[in-house]
Amino acid sequence: MELYQLKTFVAVAQEGNLSRAAERLFLSQPAVSAQIKALEEELGLALFLRTPRGMEPTPAGLQLRERAEATLKSAEDFLHQAQAVSGRLSGPFRLGHNTDPEYLRIFRVAQEVHQEHPGIELELFKANSGEIRPDLETGRLDAGYIYGPSPHPSVQVELLTLPRLVLTLPAAWSEECCTLPLAEVAAQGWLWTPPTCPFHQTIAAFLEDCGVVPNRVLAVDDEDMIATLLRANKGASFLREDRALDMVSRGEARIWQGRSLTIPVHLAYLARRAGDPLIRAVRACVRRAWDLPAEPR
Repeated sequence: MELYQLKTFVAVAQEGNLSRAAERLFLSQPAVSAQIKALEEELGLALFLRTPRGMEPTPAGLQLRERAEATLKSAEDFLHQAQAVSGRLSGPFRLGHNTDPEYLRIFRVAQEVHQEHPGIELELFKANSGEIRPDLETGRLDAGYIYGPSPHPSVQVELLTLPRLVLTLPAAWSEECCTLPLAEVAAQGWLWTPPTCPFHQTIAAFLEDCGVVPNRVLAVDDEDMIATLLRANKGASFLREDRALDMVSRGEARIWQGRSLTIPVHLAYLARRAGDPLIRAVRACVRRAWDLPAEPR
């Protein structure tokens, strides 16, 4: 039995689907299926039931999944300890970004990682804040940038900055709209965000506090799409202030003169991996990129 077989078994159990597991493992679907079959033959057990809904673990599969996850974690810990002892860190580090890389200073982070730890291969993935926990739990990401608070106690976060959010209006709307009461602005058309988006929680609480029910035009969970729809005069929306000011400078938007909001930007990673040498190394690089003080040893 090989560790890669256990990794495949765990991926299929977590995803419940061969194609998603194959995508996560960067393998073909037939290769994943063959590995599962070989493992089942070696163990003399059926680990999954093939159903129209996907791959469902058998009772034996459910029992062995927890042991397999623990075995993989032990192997990972062994590797990290060896790297710490040798003083040389190496291997891939999957970092998720939830907004434009320039704002997150990712290029500076990459430079810091390359200079300090040339053996670490930084891999960047687009990732939504609302999906950070499953992305971390399944191993798709080692860490990621998110808006808002930690979604769960298993996810540890580190505050990087606290940007302002300003209500941004289409440029085609009259200048008078910038000073109208919030209720009148919201009645003209609002680009909403789905409940899984951290912006939604912050903005919904603000509107409820103001007693305002917006005229929802579209629900969008992508900042670039919101900016595109603003340019197309589809409705108003809260944007990060730096993005809104850039649009204003280009004549693409206006800013409402009422109250602004704030939302934290965090680096998130699994709490159980806080002592992982790779996590600690990249966290230190991120802190330097954001000009934050180094953590005490």
